[in-house]
Amino acid sequence: MTVQLFMSHTRLDKDFCDRFDIVAARVGVKVFRSELEAIERPAWSTIREAIDRSSALFLLVGKELVKAHSMSTLNKKDRVHWQYTQNWISYEVGLACQRRIDVWVICDWVPINFPVPYFNNYTTWGIELENPDKMHFIRSVFETYGSGGSFPVGSRPEKVFVCTSKDCGANFNLHSVIPKGGILRCPTCLSDTDLPAGWLLNSISEPSKENATSSILRVLGERHVSVDQILELSNPYPPFEILNKLYRLYRTKRYSRRRRTDRT
Repeated sequence: MTVQLFMSHTRLDKDFCDRFDIVAARVGVKVFRSELEAIERPAWSTIREAIDRSSALFLLVGKELVKAHSMSTLNKKDRVHWQYTQNWISYEVGLACQRRIDVWVICDWVPINFPVPYFNNYTTWGIELENPDKMHFIRSVFETYGSGGSFPVGSRPEKVFVCTSKDCGANFNLHSVIPKGGILRCPTCLSDTDLPAGWLLNSISEPSKENATSSILRVLGERHVSVDQILELSNPYPPFEILNKLYRLYRTKRYSRRRRTDRT
């Protein structure tokens, strides 16, 4: 049975949505995208059934969605349009929360400017088809759902971000690279948090990368090694290019061991 993901979005962000669809198609997961589906009336019932069949919901925050909220304060027509879009997003996210499936907020390199009360995964990266690292990330997310996995908060403790606002306290898996001295906006309360040390890859010192690499190489010399062991030893994460290189080395060593065993 093909895994389905639900896209919560505005159709005005067509390019962003298309990029999401392209990656999903390459991995082999189905995306429910309302304007490309036959929506039976009443629409809320069709949406509810689609979310019931989905493994996760992805809220795509693109330039047009952010612009729609900004324009809503200027005139009645834009305000009505935004309220319509916001109501549908709230309904969709609420259903996903009720079903206890993962809710992702993915910003297409734009600062989110409206609150999202519930979500458990967040990235500011967008989707860049020409960027190998970004493609590797989003593909791995889709492949995880395709194999029946999920991304609950705390599954990788080093990824959990806790909002520092005393009135918020939202916690979620943060899947972005924030440079040293960067700022992260919480999608729940919209407060900004300064990150003097950065986040994830940029906060890793070069010696720790070398230690992680040498540990993985040492384990690769043993008879029994799994990809999970490689990822465990990569805590904190080395850059994607190191992971990819080590994984290729792991596959090569495993293949070489198998060939030696076959000869004997």
